[in-house]
Amino acid sequence: MLIGMTIPLTGTQYEIEAGEYRATVTELGAGLRQLEHSGTPLVTTFDADQLPPHSAGELLSPWPNRVDAGRYSFDGARYQLALSEPALGNAIHGLTRWVPWTRTAHDRSEVTLTSVPHGSQGYPFAVQVDVTYRVDAESGLHVTVPVGAGPPGVLSVTVKGTVTGPAVTVFRVGERASVSMVIAVVVECTTGTAVTVTLVVPLERTCVALPP
Repeated sequence: MLIGMTIPLTGTQYEIEAGEYRATVTELGAGLRQLEHSGTPLVTTFDADQLPPHSAGELLSPWPNRVDAGRYSFDGARYQLALSEPALGNAIHGLTRWVPWTRTAHDRSEVTLTSVPHGSQGYPFAVQVDVTYRVDAESGLHVTVPVGAGPPGVLSVTVKGTVTGPAVTVFRVGERASVSMVIAVVVECTTGTAVTVTLVVPLERTCVALPP
């Protein structure tokens, strides 16, 4: 007998809060779906029944960014990953962002999720990844992730005045280009006011996962 159930595309939603900070972490991929302060969104937010747009809030593990052509070598052996970005011929953003994670701890201000160790095409290694999201009333969001994982976040910034400098930086890796996090900037112009804002965000670097 089949029983109809309504489950959001991003699975169970884990809410945490402290002071004026509130965050929502999803079962799917252990992603950051929402972060706000005093009701103001601090990251690109999406609906629980919507897949993350442009990888917003996704945790990228066991490697961030892309493996060129999905090929890499480790300990004398060569491997071929599935090309999860077929249009460009890459293996992109690891293996865990489209699988459910297991909650191992959750209280009012903190949640920890764990990915079940599993192998995959071209990655015959069982790697367990743990991530902890914690909000602090004074310092905001803290994310603890292992080396080799890309922390989530597409930052939304509201500034007054004039924004100068590139919001997106491109750098070359061989014949390919990689791009930093995309920033959504809302500019509120005030007459007679000129404010220069320099936006600095971490770059995602092309890398190859190193199994334990």
